[in-house]
Amino acid sequence: MPGQVETVTVLFTDLVDSTALASRVGPERAEELRVEHFRLLRGAIAGADGFEVKNTGDGVMVVLPSAAAAVECAQAIQQRHELRNRHATEQLLVRVGISMGDATRSDGDVFGPPVVEAARLCAKANPGQVLLSDVTRVMVGRRGEHTFRSVGDLELKGLPEPVAAWELLWASLAGATIPLPPRLQVLPLTTYVGREGIRDRLSQVRQLAIEGARQVVLIAGEPGIGKTRLAAQLVSEAHAEGATVLFGHCDEELAASYQPWVQALRDLVEHAPMEVLAQHVGEHGGELCRLVPELARRLPNVPAPRVGDPAAERCLLFGAVVGLLQCAAAQGLLVVVLLDDLHWSDKPSLALLKHVVAHVVQARLLFLCTYRDSEIDANHPLSALLADLRREAGVEWVTLQGLAQQEVESLIAAAAGHELTSKGRRLAAALCRESDGNPFFVTEILRDLVGSGGIVQGDSGHYVVTAEIGKLRIPRSVRDVVAQRIHRLGSDVVSVLSAAAVIGREFDLELLSVVSERCEDDLLAALESAVAGSVLRESPEALGRFVFAHALINHTLCEALSRTRRARLHLQIAQAIEDIARGDVDERLGELAYPWAAAGPAASSGKAISYARRAGERALAQLAPDEALRWFAQALEQLGKARNVSEADRCDLMILMGEAQWQTGEPAYRDTLLAAGGIASGIGDRERMAIAAITNTRGWLSNCGDVDTERIAGLQAAIDVVPAGSPHRPLLLAQLAAEACVDWDFATRIRPLIDEALVLARHGADKHALAKVLELVTSALAMRPDLMAERLGLTGELLALADGVDDPFLGCMAAAMRFIATVEVADIDDARECARRAWLLSERTGQPRIRWVALFLATVMASVDGDLELADRHSRDGLAVGMALGFPDAAVFYSPQFNYVRYEQDRIDEEIIDANFQLRKLAPGLSSIPARLSFYLTEHGRYDEAGDLLDEVIQAGFGSLNQDYLRLYALAHWGLTAVRLGDRDAIAEIYDLLYPYRAHLIYPVPIAFSSAGTILGRLAGALGRFDDAEQHFAAASTLHDRIGAPLFEARNLQYWAEMLLSRNADADKPRALAMLHRARDTARDLGGAAIVRHTTHLIDATEVHQTGAA
Repeated sequence: MPGQVETVTVLFTDLVDSTALASRVGPERAEELRVEHFRLLRGAIAGADGFEVKNTGDGVMVVLPSAAAAVECAQAIQQRHELRNRHATEQLLVRVGISMGDATRSDGDVFGPPVVEAARLCAKANPGQVLLSDVTRVMVGRRGEHTFRSVGDLELKGLPEPVAAWELLWASLAGATIPLPPRLQVLPLTTYVGREGIRDRLSQVRQLAIEGARQVVLIAGEPGIGKTRLAAQLVSEAHAEGATVLFGHCDEELAASYQPWVQALRDLVEHAPMEVLAQHVGEHGGELCRLVPELARRLPNVPAPRVGDPAAERCLLFGAVVGLLQCAAAQGLLVVVLLDDLHWSDKPSLALLKHVVAHVVQARLLFLCTYRDSEIDANHPLSALLADLRREAGVEWVTLQGLAQQEVESLIAAAAGHELTSKGRRLAAALCRESDGNPFFVTEILRDLVGSGGIVQGDSGHYVVTAEIGKLRIPRSVRDVVAQRIHRLGSDVVSVLSAAAVIGREFDLELLSVVSERCEDDLLAALESAVAGSVLRESPEALGRFVFAHALINHTLCEALSRTRRARLHLQIAQAIEDIARGDVDERLGELAYPWAAAGPAASSGKAISYARRAGERALAQLAPDEALRWFAQALEQLGKARNVSEADRCDLMILMGEAQWQTGEPAYRDTLLAAGGIASGIGDRERMAIAAITNTRGWLSNCGDVDTERIAGLQAAIDVVPAGSPHRPLLLAQLAAEACVDWDFATRIRPLIDEALVLARHGADKHALAKVLELVTSALAMRPDLMAERLGLTGELLALADGVDDPFLGCMAAAMRFIATVEVADIDDARECARRAWLLSERTGQPRIRWVALFLATVMASVDGDLELADRHSRDGLAVGMALGFPDAAVFYSPQFNYVRYEQDRIDEEIIDANFQLRKLAPGLSSIPARLSFYLTEHGRYDEAGDLLDEVIQAGFGSLNQDYLRLYALAHWGLTAVRLGDRDAIAEIYDLLYPYRAHLIYPVPIAFSSAGTILGRLAGALGRFDDAEQHFAAASTLHDRIGAPLFEARNLQYWAEMLLSRNADADKPRALAMLHRARDTARDLGGAAIVRHTTHLIDATEVHQTGAA
């Protein structure tokens, strides 16, 4: 259906220098700043009743109900950002453009001249500037008393006539008149992470308070859980936007009446405008002087408080507090009162809070109150207040739990200033387990690790974990907090808990009864007391089983015991578990492995090693590689202490350790398995040499831009010694082909390896082994677009076999190999199903390698679908995962994804060009980089430099380009460059080389770039072979329609139209204009700003020419 034409006011925003900002602060911080930026934008938009049409990447397109509303919105956007920037290191500067006129609404989008004009005005504006069209200014009239200044007639890109434009002269907000309380000014240096859902909800509560509805937020949680930190973050954000912040704190040792209120109101009295205080004294006299005698010093002639019975005096005082808060709230944006640690509050302070909440319903007031729910019972004074507050409106209840593992990872990454490595993520997992995500405990342990050398800063500036993750010590600061909490329970309960702590974080009553030699009734009473004190929890899974609230609690209890007593208890525990299990120990391997290892010289080292190894193998079988890693590390440690150690046993444990490291995404797996292979070679064990070499793979070549010579040497050494009939031989051959495919000659070295591997694997009966061989073979063949028929056959066979085995990674790689082949031949339905399989496997297993593969397939599908934002997001996530996995080619793999998205968004700037120059130096063997770089240089008019690059490849010959997955991508870019430079010989040669792949997509694996037909049409048109060009463009259009690639088709239409305009035959111009309009409309919908720019220029030039001719 045609869209509806109506008069609209359109506003565009753009964040200045966002690319430079992201490069400067890194992806993690850049994302936080982006979220902050959009929060400020959307707050202003909501206040002006605006409708956000689309996110443009660094800004938004908004439709407003009137010109006046648009100007108010623009002013609020600039004011909010300016206020925020006053105290920020990283500045967020915004451009805004506004226009109005007739436009078409269709499918949730808006099209027409005012959209283009507003976007171009935004692009023309300086940082912090608002530009608007003349008609917008006229329509604002006198509403809002705004001031405008003419900036003259502006030449705007894509518009045929200059546009009369005006600047909105906006004024900065006054900001908060009261400084942030000193205790809230010193926030931790790390950026606040986690709690997104809670923070979003509390931002909504703050907005309700700004709108005049008094709000109360009660934040509960255990010590160190982050109550004060969350509240401080909220009030800091509010203060940055102009709110008045008051702070009061309760101390355990100080029992002064009204302590938090005295602190909070003293700040208000000391800094409030004199007119506010004068108004207050006029209404309430000097009653407030009972709490804040400073009032009489700031204001002369304050009357003395009235004297009467205590109840009347209290009533007058409470009324005075209410009056002052209401008066302050009426003067400013918002008053936020933070009352911290109310579990230590005195009764009068609680009574005053109850009174204020009950008597102030409509005011710009927000109360944030924190308390420890673990330290109040039914008789505590705070319990009565909490019950009363449940009957009040405008009260929000928040109970904080520990941070999730992903949030702990973000916390550590924010502190480090870079993405975490695999070992860093394992540290985060360990900290999460130990502390149950308690932020105070996490940060204190991190601080101790840095101070003790357990975390060091490397030469690159990145932090490296050197500590043994399984042996984290508890710093004194944490022990003190935990000990204080435990000893509140009494010495008898602590004695029971000490024995329980040696058993572990989880324990059952039966085992504790045996070890402690106490009756179960006495034990149960002590344990129930610990549960009431939030030190223990009853397990929901089994009766009689208990869990320490934090692993740190049982560690603290254990450390308080002497080493001799701990060792004696461990031995008793190990023997008791064996007695209880009566030989059936499979379910209790972990419970046995640790106490046997910790029992000291009196214990059997053989049992300690055996139980740890078996526990690790069981964990691997149960897809718990992190747990397996801990057990194998423990087994290797015990092996190092044992006498008469078998090197074969050591090799086996190292292979198991390498397998666990591989599954957890720990890059050290490579070196562990190389060392295991070295041990096997030293003792002449051919079987173990083969297993170590086979296990040491990421599933395809180790580095897309280089060769791993050590892995290749290990594979060759194993191949040389394993017998011809060994079941390992086909896997070794296939893996060697995959590792060496970018370096060795295909015909003479890679093809024989592939052929022999396939023959041997097909002769065997092991379907799982055959599937692994096929996966490695197809990864080697993925380099060869000229062997597509073979690749399609093998990947189809591989996918069928993978369905019949329970191996998630193999299933993922089978899907990936099939995906790569089917995308290349534009069988998108098949490819989409493969991408879906990989994503589901990633969701099911959580394996980092599967996650990385799933993200790369999803990025490719997003590029085909024309979803640039999704492609950008998936590619950035994939880069982070690849870096954490230690992939040496993570940045090289990300490069074509990043460049494609930025090119289509028309965001290729000098910085990106410089980055491509640097990448060319880092990866000189990748033919795609200079080709892409040459094309970008032509986009920026740097034709001489582009020509120099083209000359280099012409001298070597295009036929010399590697026959690999980058070949078509490189040829396509060289062809586009040659068209821009008018080099007909190069165009003709590239055309002939690309022609055999005319039905393919240009697909350099990380991203889908274009259809080959579009590029061939472009080349044929440049050669004046217009009929051939028509056929290629038409075939490409049919292909794009079949696979659902709208942005590819927009580019195809652009090039097709350019060819028609060049040919200039009868009816070519009308056809070309129709194509250009279709291309522009499609690209605009998808954020394809480069196509919009090119097509707009062509439309304007053609229509102007037609008008002149008429």
